Amino acid sequence: MKKFILLIAAFALSFQAMAEGFQVNNLSARQSGMAHVGTGMILGAESTWFNPGALVMQNSILDVSAGFSGILSKVKFANDSYNASTDNPMSMPFYAYASVRPMKWFALGLAFNTPHTSSINWGNDWEGASLCQNASINQYNLQPTLAVRVGEQVALGAGLMIAWGDFSFSHSMLPVGGFTNSEFSDLLDNVGLAVNGGSLASLQVSGSTKTAYGFNAGIFWTPN
Repeated sequence: MKKFILLIAAFALSFQAMAEGFQVNNLSARQSGMAHVGTGMILGAESTWFNPGALVMQNSILDVSAGFSGILSKVKFANDSYNASTDNPMSMPFYAYASVRPMKWFALGLAFNTPHTSSINWGNDWEGASLCQNASINQYNLQPTLAVRVGEQVALGAGLMIAWGDFSFSHSMLPVGGFTNSEFSDLLDNVGLAVNGGSLASLQVSGSTKTAYGFNAGIFWTPN
């Protein structure tokens, strides 16, 4: 009975509410469970991302970790006379880490994750459509990493970060319900094309980024 109660409690606690933009902090179930204070801990393969120096301190020769999250965001806009809300699709950031320690003083790691991935959809005809109708961004990161042990208590690690991504953005060319929009509506109504005050024309931009390069480095020290 106690195990069943603990299982239900763990399931309930796995749901999270976060207020943030396109950055995703769900790159490790263990780190999320510890409120991201695990950088100074030995996390196995996940240390490739959070502290490369800890890779060589793990006890296991081989470690693999992978997972994903389902994120549903909701944004509301309201003033004295109008309100609107988003209808966002589910974002699914994921991560995969692997590490191998062939020798006590040397380890290799590989990380692949999506540190920035999200989207927002306001619809075509809300009052702010001239500013934004929908937007999305996806960033992918690949990180090969190595770590070396310097004595029994200190380890150094560094990795090459390779990042790329894609994006899309659209907004109405004319203010929805505005004076200019009304003029065009009347013109189209005269030729039998009713638009019912909706968005007449939209501009959409989409593309992919160039591949960018950076680095990640860490020092892990166990004082005792």
